[in-house]
Amino acid sequence: MKRLLLAVLFLANVAANTSPGAGFGSSAASPARFTNIVGVGSLAALLKNQFFNYATCVQAATTSMNSVCQLYNPVGSGVNVILFQVRCATPTNVFVQLEVANTPRTTSLGTASSLSFGSGVVSKSVIYKDAIASLGTALITRQAPVGYVSAAPISTGVAFGPGQGIEAAVTTQNVQISCDFQFIETPQ
Repeated sequence: MKRLLLAVLFLANVAANTSPGAGFGSSAASPARFTNIVGVGSLAALLKNQFFNYATCVQAATTSMNSVCQLYNPVGSGVNVILFQVRCATPTNVFVQLEVANTPRTTSLGTASSLSFGSGVVSKSVIYKDAIASLGTALITRQAPVGYVSAAPISTGVAFGPGQGIEAAVTTQNVQISCDFQFIETPQ
């Protein structure tokens, strides 16, 4: 019985991507985690290695510029991206807007790893950061209090193909932004 209990606890920690004692949905590497998105667990089980999470971006405050974090699906990637959630944090209470971005930003932060433990699969989508002088048209705007807030919990997902992206931008200049993207990739 004791072995069964230990096995269940071990599996719960692995499933939550945590270390023992860190608490469900947290780890030393990333203290903030996504939780309770309806249907994502079953979808992830179907898609296996195509489910990506916690792709993180941090753009420092820049004088007279708006900080931006972007999830971009490169031309020729061969996948469609379905974005489920964007979570952003700022050091002050400001607004963050999501906008369409069909050009990659300046600084690439690389790709995200699969949630399939040990798969070694990485996303084809790329995370970018930048500081820009003017904002695009907002799809949605939310206040981002100090600490992480779900800027866009999207229950059915937002899909975009190669050569397209979505970005989170602080509407106030000279403010840092940190964002996490939760998404899947499906073959075209």
